[in-house]
Amino acid sequence: MSIKCSLCPGICQEILDLGEQNLANNLSNNQSEIYSTFKLSLVICENCGIQQLDGIVDPTIMFQNYLWVTGTSETTLSYLERLALFCNNYKGVNARVLEIASNDGSFLECMLKQGWSVKGVDPARNIADLANNKGIETIPSFFGSTYLDKYPAEIGSYDLVVARNVLPHAPNIREILTSVRKLLGADGKLLAEFHDANQLYDDGQIDYIYHEHKYYFTYNSFVNLAAEHGYRVTDYKRSPISAGSHVIVFEKADDIGELKKVGLVELARYANGGLQKVRDQFTHSVKKIIDSHEGNIIGFGASARASTLLNLLDDDSAKKIQVMLDNSTHKSGFYFSRHRILIEKPESIFSLDKDFVVLVFAWNFFNEIEKQLIESGVQPSRIINIKKFLY
Repeated sequence: MSIKCSLCPGICQEILDLGEQNLANNLSNNQSEIYSTFKLSLVICENCGIQQLDGIVDPTIMFQNYLWVTGTSETTLSYLERLALFCNNYKGVNARVLEIASNDGSFLECMLKQGWSVKGVDPARNIADLANNKGIETIPSFFGSTYLDKYPAEIGSYDLVVARNVLPHAPNIREILTSVRKLLGADGKLLAEFHDANQLYDDGQIDYIYHEHKYYFTYNSFVNLAAEHGYRVTDYKRSPISAGSHVIVFEKADDIGELKKVGLVELARYANGGLQKVRDQFTHSVKKIIDSHEGNIIGFGASARASTLLNLLDDDSAKKIQVMLDNSTHKSGFYFSRHRILIEKPESIFSLDKDFVVLVFAWNFFNEIEKQLIESGVQPSRIINIKKFLY
């Protein structure tokens, strides 16, 4: 059966099968709860070249009660301060910014310090409440045409709309791009940040593939999609977030010109079985480490990335991981992945016998985590960066 592209009339080819998996960020405080699972398969369109998941999970299931917050990592917060300074290049007379999927308001706090008038919109009411409690106005809602219907006075009023690591999540991405354009003033800009699909492939980042990420864009494939909705690139920078992301600033434009055809080029790069090999290599290598160690094995980083990787392990290997440490207080006490591993605060490491190794699943924050563990008395030789198994 052919797989149809979600964004154009093209046909897709599968490039990675990760089996049936639970939703990565839907945690439970009940260890015996049976998780729903969904197909997790990455495909690429032969026409537009956009990588995407085969199938869609209802966004309300994934996002309306959410436990991932932006402000957990010092590395991320430092980056957001720098990004806010970059955004000052686009501060208009009103200095008005809207952030889509603004989470706990961490970025908008940085923008507020730079003199912007800020507003956020996020579908997770529990997370929106965190932002509102900090004084960052945040509407608990999905963004799209219904937002414009509810707030018509905002049409044409924004100097900047920010969409950081959200557009790849959105099945209705075309509706979002159309709605953002209506919100922008005459000289308004859209800042879009998203993970670099080329980086994903080059680094073997199969752990970045989970149900929340419907789309995986290269620079060219996203610029083409934006152009179809009347956007033209006006600025660009790289981001360290997610171990390699694009930050593209767009302006409104009526005459875009001819689009660069990228479908066959992208297909030739990705449809070679490379990511399948990474999956098999990872499963074999991590299982070997776990099965050969006689002491305690603990994980660090109860992220969606970790869930994808843990779900690839068999039950016998995964159950040897005693606990998953995480700095987010919102996750402590919950169970995650299909193996229902308990999440605890990093301080719980002191209750374990000294004969343990730490597998750092949140490898994109490895330097920060390694420093934290060493300062807690963990020997560097006992800290293993899971990334070395993703090549």
